[in-house]
Amino acid sequence: MNTTLDFELLDYCIAEDDSFMQKLIKTMLVTLGAKNVRIASDGTEAFELVSIKPPDLIFIDWSMKPTSGIDLVRNIRKDPDPIISSLPIIMLTAHSEREFVEKAVIAGANDYLVKPVSPLLLQKRIEGLFKDRTPLSLQASSRPSPQAAQLNTNAPSEDVDLMEFTIEEDEALPGTKRASG
Repeated sequence: MNTTLDFELLDYCIAEDDSFMQKLIKTMLVTLGAKNVRIASDGTEAFELVSIKPPDLIFIDWSMKPTSGIDLVRNIRKDPDPIISSLPIIMLTAHSEREFVEKAVIAGANDYLVKPVSPLLLQKRIEGLFKDRTPLSLQASSRPSPQAAQLNTNAPSEDVDLMEFTIEEDEALPGTKRASG
């Protein structure tokens, strides 16, 4: 991709069990311009979100239960849907030991960042992932999964429980943004 990456157009998923880290990562992404950020509290929930609507990029913490981040990476990479199995993955974890990095790379993570991470480093790594790759949401051939088609109907679904956030300008404080859901 030769143009400047527009963070606003990308769809992100954060798989993180710590609520403070969820907010911190989301805040960094919003600061970069992101508007579409979904959050999962464990690997099982994250895989369900990814299966319903694959994001352009997923951030995965290692230490989650019942499904760990490394298991989530493996599940994504072995998925029969090529869109899901090729999703860009950044492991964002407190584990800095070489053995963890090696396991993540072998499992299929595209990048590995150790917490805490600066917004500038996060930006550079995201831009690096999309240097030679078109984000899924910008591909003409991208298609919703069958589960996503189900979400577009008026019939309620018992199996799907999603929370969506949009970022709006806050009229009270010019230049600030607030999340609404």
